[in-house]
Amino acid sequence: MIYIAEELFAFENKLITNVKLGKSKNTKNIVASLPFNVENIKGTRVYLHSINALLRKAAENGGAPILTVAEKSKEFIFKIENMTNPSHSQSLIYEMVNAYCGLVDNYSKSHYSTPVSRAIIRIDSDLRDDLSLKALAEFNSINAGYFSSLFKKETGLTLTDYVNRKRIASAKEQLQSTRLQIKDITNNVGLKDANYFIKLFKKYEGMTPTAYREKQLG
Repeated sequence: MIYIAEELFAFENKLITNVKLGKSKNTKNIVASLPFNVENIKGTRVYLHSINALLRKAAENGGAPILTVAEKSKEFIFKIENMTNPSHSQSLIYEMVNAYCGLVDNYSKSHYSTPVSRAIIRIDSDLRDDLSLKALAEFNSINAGYFSSLFKKETGLTLTDYVNRKRIASAKEQLQSTRLQIKDITNNVGLKDANYFIKLFKKYEGMTPTAYREKQLG
C-alpha cells in the first residue's frame, strides 16, 4: 500500500501534534498505522531517520529544550546507523516515541514562565518576525536585561542562540526538501544577508548550506 501525499501530510501532523502534547500512547498508535514494507536495512534506516527527525521537531515545538532534544536525537541516530536487523525497527520507533514524549512531559511550555513561553510561541510562529531581544522584551512588557536572564535560565540558551538554532533547523529542512536558492532560504528564516546566513550555517553545521544540500541529496 502506497500512501499519497495528503495522507502522509496528515500522518505527520497527527504525529507532531501528539508528541507536542506528550501523548506517547496516541503517538505509538499513529506510527503503527503507517504501512512499512521496507525489508532491507538501508531503506529501514532512511525510514527511521525520517521518523526521528519528525519526533525531534515535534518535541522542540512542544517546548523541550533544544540542546536536550538534540542530544537525544544524536543517540537515536547512532542506534539507527548501528541497526542490523530491519525487524527491530518497530521497537526502536516506540523507544523514540517514549523518549521524545517524555522530554515534552518534563520540559513542556507549561513549565516556562509566561514571558518565555510567549516568546517561544512567537519565534516558532514566524522566523521572519522581529525576534530581537528588544522586540521580544517589549512584546512581554518587561525589561530587556531581565528577560535575557530569564530566557537563558529557563531554556539553557541565550535568546540569540535559540533563535539561530531555530533558523538553521528551518534552513536544513528547506535545503533537503526544496530547490530554493540560498537567498530565498535566507529570507525565509528571517535573515537579510545571504553571506551572513552562510557564515551562521557553517558555524552550527560545520559546512556551507550548499555542501549540506549536496550531502543530503547524495
